[in-house]
Amino acid sequence: MNNIKVVLIIFFAAMGGMIYGYDFGIINGALLFIKEDIPMNSSQLSLLGGAVFFGSAFAILIAGMVADILGRKKAIIFTSVLFIFSLLLVGFIDSYIEILFSRLLQGVAVGLISVVVPLYLSETMSKSVRGRALTAFQLFLTFGILSANYVGVYYASESDWRAMFLLGIIPGLVIFFGAFVLVESPVWLAKRNGVAEANKVYAQLNLENDQGLGDDSKFKKKYSKHLIIVAMIVIFFQLTGINSILEYSSLIFKNTGAGSNQLAVLSSSIMSTCLFGGSIVAFFIADRLERKVVIYLTNIAMTLVLVMIGVLFLLVPDSQIKAYILLGLLILYILSFAVGIGSYNWVIIPELIPTNIRSFGLPLMLFLNSIISFATTSIFLPVIDVIGYANIFFLCSFFTFGFSYFIYRFMPRTTGKSLQEIENAITTGKY
Repeated sequence: MNNIKVVLIIFFAAMGGMIYGYDFGIINGALLFIKEDIPMNSSQLSLLGGAVFFGSAFAILIAGMVADILGRKKAIIFTSVLFIFSLLLVGFIDSYIEILFSRLLQGVAVGLISVVVPLYLSETMSKSVRGRALTAFQLFLTFGILSANYVGVYYASESDWRAMFLLGIIPGLVIFFGAFVLVESPVWLAKRNGVAEANKVYAQLNLENDQGLGDDSKFKKKYSKHLIIVAMIVIFFQLTGINSILEYSSLIFKNTGAGSNQLAVLSSSIMSTCLFGGSIVAFFIADRLERKVVIYLTNIAMTLVLVMIGVLFLLVPDSQIKAYILLGLLILYILSFAVGIGSYNWVIIPELIPTNIRSFGLPLMLFLNSIISFATTSIFLPVIDVIGYANIFFLCSFFTFGFSYFIYRFMPRTTGKSLQEIENAITTGKY
């Protein structure tokens, strides 16, 4: 990948993953201080945490239309402007409704970016670089979460949650200005102006035109099995508890006797570092080890760790030592997640959706993902109030074990397989 133009396109487009990750990660540290300035109960606090997923779910429904009307390039520019605006609002917030509205707008921005950027990269990059391009989106996403947590640590001593949000404007500006060097999606150009226009872009980038455009406008009954499998993966992904644990990790640490808010936020930042490190490992083994096996084994590891965390909360009194043990266990949990399903989720979902319905199926699955994310993060704290920390981790371990079995039983092998081979494997049930 020595074409500098291609590298720049991947860099600036994939940076959309950074604002996605930053927006997801920043609320974790900020919540501790927002609730000190703006009174709210546990249900309101949990709703604020899940608001970004609700806004994202709405945006995903219209993302395809926005990308078709504006074009992929202009849609990325529009999204960066919306993200910057939603963060600027934070500087003027002094009520719960206002910050909830800002978080909803941020959710709309990241919802759009979660569809438009992968769509743009998959349409613009040829098969020789497409995998690395989409992996770059995931790496930037985890780097965004990591950055958000260390920003939280930096501003924790001042309890300046507004500054935590406002610093996210920087990657938004990078994407805004960087987007002007992007070429338009060849597929979008082909639909508007003919294949000749698309070929000009591929020639400019010195890439092969290997896009096969099929009729994806109709749902076909024979593909229902494929979509059900992907939908179950999306649902199980959220039921592992990963988003809730990452989002509320600072609060979880505070309930172990971790001490200061700063220490709780620092522990969360260490976890984010592990998330990023695990994603790097996944990047290098992606095409060397079978993805199904990696996901299955790491899910089993996550299950065991969640059980141990449940036992920790059940039997060990709150103390500084308990907080350190929890940190060690959560590091193992995060590493297992990042090396496995956390990194390969962006890969296997497009792989398992047949080509003829991918433009319909991918937004549908991302919408489902956002709805489940919103539901799980919104009820996480209220459920803890009812059943306690130990039982919430036991419950997550139960679902994660179920996820492991589902992967073993119903997910086909995908590494080194053509998309047609994967589609046929699901159709015939030869997993």
